[in-house]
Amino acid sequence: MKILDDILALYQDDFNPEAIQALILELIRQKRKALQLTQADLAARLQMLQSNYSYLENGKTELSLTRFLQIALILHLHDDPVEIAAPEPSKNLLLEQMKAELRQEFVSKAQVKEWLASL
Repeated sequence: MKILDDILALYQDDFNPEAIQALILELIRQKRKALQLTQADLAARLQMLQSNYSYLENGKTELSLTRFLQIALILHLHDDPVEIAAPEPSKNLLLEQMKAELRQEFVSKAQVKEWLASL
């Protein structure tokens, strides 16, 4: 998936949380549209107003980790991991390198949760 490749590239080139969040929101938007769901459809499943969902998807409201996980489950984003989107060993190696770097960069689970919440 192109956006996933872009996210991985951003992480390697210059870690930029705002750019990564923008790409994640684009991934959500594309997946929602691919499933032929409107913003209103997804908002209803999230038990929120369509206008609030629109703000979220357009980056005007911060995407919390909890909300991201809810959206990921609804849109089946967990069915699109790097192994499916990019099965080549080189990309899996890149993922493993990223995991190792994250482990070095974020010492505690609390720091990882805080970082993910900022996305």
